[in-house]
Amino acid sequence: MYTTRSYIMVAFLGCFTIIGLITYNIGIILAVSPLFLALVLILSKPIPTSRNLQFERHVAKLRIQEQEVIEVTLKFHNTGRTIEELEIWDQIPRNTVVVEGSRHTFLHLPSNESIEISYSLKFFKRGSLEIGPIYLRSHDLFHFRFEERIKHIRTEVKVIPRVGDLSNFPLRSQLLIYFNGIIRSNYRGDSHEFRGVRDYNPSTDSLKHINWSATARKGYLQSNEFELMRATKVHIIIDSTPNSSSTLSSSIEMALALSDYLLTNRCQVAISAIDDKISSIPFRSHSRHLIDMVELFTTVFPEPVSNYGILPGRIDVAIEKTHEDAIIIIFSPIQDQRFCSALVKSQLAHRAKVIFAPDAIRKECAFLSTRKIDQEEMKLVKEMMLFQREINHNLLEEHGFPIIYWDADKKTSLEEFARQTLPRIFT
Repeated sequence: MYTTRSYIMVAFLGCFTIIGLITYNIGIILAVSPLFLALVLILSKPIPTSRNLQFERHVAKLRIQEQEVIEVTLKFHNTGRTIEELEIWDQIPRNTVVVEGSRHTFLHLPSNESIEISYSLKFFKRGSLEIGPIYLRSHDLFHFRFEERIKHIRTEVKVIPRVGDLSNFPLRSQLLIYFNGIIRSNYRGDSHEFRGVRDYNPSTDSLKHINWSATARKGYLQSNEFELMRATKVHIIIDSTPNSSSTLSSSIEMALALSDYLLTNRCQVAISAIDDKISSIPFRSHSRHLIDMVELFTTVFPEPVSNYGILPGRIDVAIEKTHEDAIIIIFSPIQDQRFCSALVKSQLAHRAKVIFAPDAIRKECAFLSTRKIDQEEMKLVKEMMLFQREINHNLLEEHGFPIIYWDADKKTSLEEFARQTLPRIFT
C-alpha cells in the first residue's frame, strides 16, 4: 500500500513536469526526470514483509485483582529480510491504562535478530478480558509504501474483585452478639463452655459429666451442663441493579472483606447478587468458600430488571434456605425506589437484617463533574438524588430496616470502613 507521502511526491513531480511541458522549459523537465526515476525505483522495490516475524506475548499473571498492575512483554524474531521500520500496536481491553512503557512503538529489526518490548497495564474492571490482537505495519526506508498485517495472538486475563483484609481489625468472635453466632446460646448440649449444674438424668447424661463435688453437697447425683456453640450464619445480598453501577465494585470489595473476616472466625456465609436474576452461593464455613464468592462476583455486573413486580418473590427464593437466626446484610445505595419497595414487600421485612448503603451520590457527582456540567445543574441533580434517597430511607426504616451509610470512595481504606460501621453491628 502507498502512503500519503508517496501521493504528494508524485503529484509534486507531476505538476512540475506539466509546467515544463506547457512552458517548453527543458531545464525543469531535466531537473524533474531524475527525481521521477528515483521515485519509480523506490516504489518498485519490494517491502520487507512482516510475514517472517515470529511473535510471542508473555503476561506476568493471568489472574489478577481489580486495579492491579501487570507487565506485558512482546518478543519478536525476524527470520526474513531486514525491516527498516516496523510499527507495532498491541490492542488492550477497555477500562485498562498503560502506566509504564508503550504498547505502540517503532522498531528497526535486522535479519535473524530478536527484540523485546514491554509495558505495564492497570486493570480497572473485573471480568475475563483479552489482550490482542497485534497490529503490524512495515515501512520502506522513505515511508512511501507500507504493508499491514494483523497477528491474532490473544491473551485472556481474568480480573477478579479486590478482597480487602480485615484480619487485624479489633473485633473478636465473642463480640458477634448481634449475629447470635459464636457466643453463648439458649440451647444446651455437649460442648466445652460450662453453663451450670443440674440434676443427673441417666437417660441423657454421661457418667463423665457427673459433678462429684456438687453431688457430695446435695446428696444425690448432679451433672455438669454446657453451652451448645453454634456457628454464626450471615447472608450477604448485593444489589446489582443499574442504580448501583457506580458503587457496585466498592460494595463487592467490602462484602468480600467482611466474608473473609467471618469465614476466618468459623462463621457460615452465603452470598446472593440480585438483579434480573438471582446468583447465589449457599452457606458454607470453609475458607475456600471465599474463592467461590470471588468467582461469582467476577461475572456480576449491573443488569436492568425487566419486572420489579416479581422481584420480591425472587428475593424470597434467595433467602428461603436461610436460617431464621441468621443475619442478612444488604449492600445497596438505596437510590432505586422500586428496589427498596421490593425489599419491603419480601420476607426480609420479618428477618434480622441491616443495610450497608454506599454513598452513590458522591460517586455520581464526581462522574458528572468530568462531563463539564453547569454548577447549577449539578446542584439540582444532587438535590434530587438526596431527596430520592431520603424517601427510600424513610420507607425502609419504617419497615424495620436499619441503615448504615459509608463512603464508597476507593480512597477510603477498609480500616476506615470497618472503624465507622462494623462496631455498630458487632458490639
